[in-house]
Amino acid sequence: MKKLFKYIALIPLMAVMGTSCDILDINRPGYFAEDAIYENEDAFEKYATGFYALIRSQSQINNSHYYDAYADIMKQTGWYLRGSQNQTLLTSNYLTTNSNGSLGAWDYSRITRQNEFLMNAPVRAAHFGEEFLKVRIAEVRFIRAYNYFAMARVYGGVVLRTEEGGLDSVDEGDKPRASEEETYDFIISELLAAAEDLPEKWTDTQWFGRATKNMAYGLLSRVALYAGRWEIANQAADMVTGVDLLDDFEKVFNETLQQNSEVILAVDFEGQISHEYDQNFRPKGDHNENRVMCVPTGEMVDSFEWIDGTPFSWSNWQSKASELGATHPWEKRDPRLEASILYHGAHWIDRTIDVTEGGADESIAWERGTDPNKTVTGYYVKKYLTTDSPEIYLYDKSHQYDILIRYAEVLLNKAEALAEMDYSLHSTEALECLNRVRERAGMPAKTLSDAPDKDSFMELLRNERVVELAFEGFRYWDLRRWRLAVDVIDGQRAHGVKVTLDNGIASYEVVEVDDTDRIFQERYYLLSIPQSERDTNKLLGDNNPGW
Repeated sequence: MKKLFKYIALIPLMAVMGTSCDILDINRPGYFAEDAIYENEDAFEKYATGFYALIRSQSQINNSHYYDAYADIMKQTGWYLRGSQNQTLLTSNYLTTNSNGSLGAWDYSRITRQNEFLMNAPVRAAHFGEEFLKVRIAEVRFIRAYNYFAMARVYGGVVLRTEEGGLDSVDEGDKPRASEEETYDFIISELLAAAEDLPEKWTDTQWFGRATKNMAYGLLSRVALYAGRWEIANQAADMVTGVDLLDDFEKVFNETLQQNSEVILAVDFEGQISHEYDQNFRPKGDHNENRVMCVPTGEMVDSFEWIDGTPFSWSNWQSKASELGATHPWEKRDPRLEASILYHGAHWIDRTIDVTEGGADESIAWERGTDPNKTVTGYYVKKYLTTDSPEIYLYDKSHQYDILIRYAEVLLNKAEALAEMDYSLHSTEALECLNRVRERAGMPAKTLSDAPDKDSFMELLRNERVVELAFEGFRYWDLRRWRLAVDVIDGQRAHGVKVTLDNGIASYEVVEVDDTDRIFQERYYLLSIPQSERDTNKLLGDNNPGW
């Protein structure tokens, strides 16, 4: 079943409403006049739809803000190029008490509007009918829970402002922070309540893709991992029904959404708004105007196992390649590598990728303070790219959808929850979930001999999340919630591969692509609450540790 949202919320407010401009409250720009909203069912419906703009804000494709480049699996090619990942990773004073950089998420402007809706709708919209209103309220509660989750994963405990607080609910008045545990309790309870009233699916095709039970339970399976509520994560995953893995991994990212049974929540840009994903990621050889903002690291590409399930290593790749009949380091590997990465010699549309010096897709050494618009690791991202000509993606922009929740993630969430609950009791089921994802990719199943205990299973699962969910924005947040970011990022440098040709024979050299060690301080696990908020709210309490 297709689960996407046709983003009416992207259209300017007056166009959304489809009515005359006097529906806007001129004293509060950006707000609709309340009388108009609550007197007309169509206006009310479309006003509620506007809250989905929060979901769009979580799309990396649209925002050109790629969280994986804060971790070990991507490298931002430039120093200034529409992002701050290199500054964050390589500059010790980039994240400060007063600034979270582009990781900042403390924002109650949307929550204010969500709370106003939830406070007013039960009374002022009651005449639209109980069932109609119940579903719209559930949609906004789902969106508000997503909103709070986006803040909680950065700050831990936040101020819980709700519709039940009167004026406090619209962001007025001092109020203390809830603890991190209380914050996640609230988000979980909201998702459970929303799921209860959301539909299994929408029968009115014009609203196809709005919030459903699957979306609420799918998000809950993720949120509960952050909260350490393993049983809830496990049960939430089981509540996701009617979806399944596609039989072809690569099709997940280029199939029509109507045929994509794996997608639970996606932002669909077709016919609504464009973005620049192709220009930001397509290899340089496609067109000189391509920006090539972020590229896979060697650490990312090396995570893909050989096709027989054994780990890849540059130290013995030639002997293993000979054993498997491979002619280069990326042949006879996990098929997800071929679907996700463009490497030297890879077939791409009607040509072959060439990252050698002077080649069409030339890889160059990374330098601080530059924006080269070329790969600096010897690799390019392939996942999500279209095969459109440059005339389309440069001038008409790109329109491919962005998946925010899909069933493969839910299965991996469940596998992790089972292992954390008690691996000795749930090892068989945990491995079954892991192996469903692997088998769809064409990889051999892992067995108890591969993962005899929880630690060994978690090592497998973490690598599986890397190769399955690459470039979908999970790795940075996974490392934070596992409290492994210091070990994986701090003091390390990212790598790539330099390919040279001698009489047509390629040789490969692993090279560093950072000029200094990367930084992830212990205090980065919970970032600083902005000083402006602490000045405004006198009851906010102590800042997060280390700030």
